[in-house]
Amino acid sequence: MRGYSRVYVRYQAFFQDRDPPRVPVPVDPITVAMYLQYIANAARTFSVVKTASAMVFTAHDLALVPADRNPTAHRLVAAVREAAHRRLGDRRLDRKEPLEFAFVQRGVRCWLMMGGVTRQMLATLGFDMWTGFWRYDCAEKVRLRDMKFCETHMTTFLEKRKTDKYSPMSLCFSRSMADCLAGKRLDYPQLRRYLLRMLGEAFGLDPEALRQLYGTQSLRYGGATAVVAADQVTDFEFNAYGGWSSSAAAATYKAVSLNR
Repeated sequence: MRGYSRVYVRYQAFFQDRDPPRVPVPVDPITVAMYLQYIANAARTFSVVKTASAMVFTAHDLALVPADRNPTAHRLVAAVREAAHRRLGDRRLDRKEPLEFAFVQRGVRCWLMMGGVTRQMLATLGFDMWTGFWRYDCAEKVRLRDMKFCETHMTTFLEKRKTDKYSPMSLCFSRSMADCLAGKRLDYPQLRRYLLRMLGEAFGLDPEALRQLYGTQSLRYGGATAVVAADQVTDFEFNAYGGWSSSAAAATYKAVSLNR
């Protein structure tokens, strides 16, 4: 449940607010349907509802509830999910632009030359997110002990990624944010703010202006687009490296061209 910790906290709060309060696991299908409808009413994308449903399934599975009795399998819960999917669809909100390699490279070099452990760690992390097609959750999970230094490169073992369908291992390049910054956890808004500040200082641009165009996904988006443009890997290799289950899923990370 570690990956669903924040979602589970919200789930628990929902049941604590009932009158009378209820236990979150096990729970009947009608209550789960009510919860997913509550989530769907406030959601802007279907992925939020899908994640909430997956969390409920996992919580009951860990509680040893048989699969055929898992409330998420009930037709009423399935109907709520389907209705949410029809209403919200697969749209992506505020899709950011991909970042070109030279743009990222200049920002990284700027912060590496400025020195300081924090700047150097974040510069390395930003570069690794571009080359490794990383999301924030990948950068958060990897640990220093998972790294292997080679003569010409560095590899990192990732046990699991959000959408990995092929293998429990991926080769990337970074250090855990949890091992840095005096043990303080660097959350997503902080990471985005630091990366935009890095790029802004390298080019003399306002980080707030960059925020309208770029986010942390711009690194994954830019790296994937550059690899596709090079046309030197097979579709299977590309999908496996990025953790995509199909070419259709990977296509959402392939821009027509790179402007930055």
